[in-house]
Amino acid sequence: ELPPLLQPIATSTPAHTAQYHSSLKQQMADNEHHVHTNRLTELNNSKVNNQANFNMKPEKPVNVLPVGVAS
Repeated sequence: ELPPLLQPIATSTPAHTAQYHSSLKQQMADNEHHVHTNRLTELNNSKVNNQANFNMKPEKPVNVLPVGVAS
């Protein structure tokens, strides 16, 4: 007599586990977005600070207002 064959049992991921993983992925994506945004802010601030350190004055006044905006 042959031994009985073991058949795999179909299983599914419990809903709460799927929701947990989905939530975790969202948190990781949000965190990555915040890190990226913070890095861009730091770079922008660095550029602004570096530009402020230059003591350059234009020879002529420069109009920096958009066209159509009264000064």
